[in-house]
Amino acid sequence: MKKELIIIIGIFLTINCYEQTHDNYYKNGLEKYNQKDYAGAILDFTKTIENNPNDTTAYFKRATAKFDLKDYDDAVLDFTKVLEINPNYVEAYESRGIAKGCLNNWNGAIKDYTKVIEISASDATAYINRGVAKFNLEDYNGALVDYSKFIELEPKQAFGYYLRGLVKNHQEDYNSAIVDFSKAIEINPNDATFYSDRGVAKRSTKDYNGAIIDYNKSIELNPNVAETYYYRGLSKNYLQDRSGAIADYSKAIEINPKREDFYYNRGVTKAILKDYEGAIEDFTKAIEIYPNYVKAYLERGRVKSKSKKFKDGFEDFEKAQELKRNLKL
Repeated sequence: MKKELIIIIGIFLTINCYEQTHDNYYKNGLEKYNQKDYAGAILDFTKTIENNPNDTTAYFKRATAKFDLKDYDDAVLDFTKVLEINPNYVEAYESRGIAKGCLNNWNGAIKDYTKVIEISASDATAYINRGVAKFNLEDYNGALVDYSKFIELEPKQAFGYYLRGLVKNHQEDYNSAIVDFSKAIEINPNDATFYSDRGVAKRSTKDYNGAIIDYNKSIELNPNVAETYYYRGLSKNYLQDRSGAIADYSKAIEINPKREDFYYNRGVTKAILKDYEGAIEDFTKAIEIYPNYVKAYLERGRVKSKSKKFKDGFEDFEKAQELKRNLKL
C-alpha cells in the first residue's frame, strides 16, 4: 500500500511538473509575443508543442508569430496543423486565408473564408475578406455580393461601403460608387482615402470641381500622399488651370520622384504652355524611369519638332514605332 502511494504521488508530481513547465513555456511565449519578440515567442511555443503535440492554441499562436515575421508559408503550415487537430477551429481558417492572401493564393484564401462562412454564417469578417480575394481575382460581381453581405451584417462599418465603392469604380458605375463613398464618409469623415477615391469617381463623371473639393479635403487630412496631388492636378488641367496643375504634379514628384506618369503629365502641361525645354526634361525623366514609355517618346518627339529640333524629334518618333512593334511581338 505504501509502495502504491509512493508511485501515485510520483505520477502526480510528474504530471504537475509537466503542467507547470507547459504553462511556463506558453506563458513566456505570450509575454514575448506581446513584446513583439516574435522569434523568441516561436521558440517557446515550439517547446510547448514538443511537450504536447496536440496543443492547438500553441500551434495557432506560433502561426500568428510567424505571420508577424512575414513567414507566411510556415504560418500556413501551422494553421493547417491546428485544423488537422480541430477541423472546427474557425479562427484558424480565417487566419490561414489571410496568410494565403499574402502569398497571392487568392483561390486558396477563398476556400478558407468559405469554410468559415459554412461554420458561422454570420461572420462578417469572412465575407469582407472573401470579397477582397475575389476582387484580386477580378471577380468583381462576386466581390460586390460579399461586400453587400458584409454591409448587411455590419451596416455601421465605413470600410464595407468604401470597398464596394472601389468595385463599382472598376465597373465604371461611378455614380453608384459616389453613393457608397459618401456613405463611408458619413460614417467616418476623417479618412483621407475615402475623399480621394470619391474624387476619382467624380472626375470620371467630369465633375472636376467636385473632385477638386474632395482632393482638397483628402490633402487636409493627409498631406503626404503623392497620388492625391497628381489626381487634383489632372482635374485642374481639365479646367485649364495649367499653373495649378503643374504645381500639383510638382508636389506629387517631390513626395514620390519615381512615378513616370507624374513627369509625363507635367511635361504635357508644360508643352501646352509652350515651355518646350521644361517639357522635354520631364519626358526625358519619364523615359529614364520607364524606358518603354511609348507616349513619352511620341510627346517628346512632337515638342522637339515644335522647337525645330527635327532630327531629334524624328528619332523619338522612330523609337516610339520600334517599341510599338516590339510590344506587339
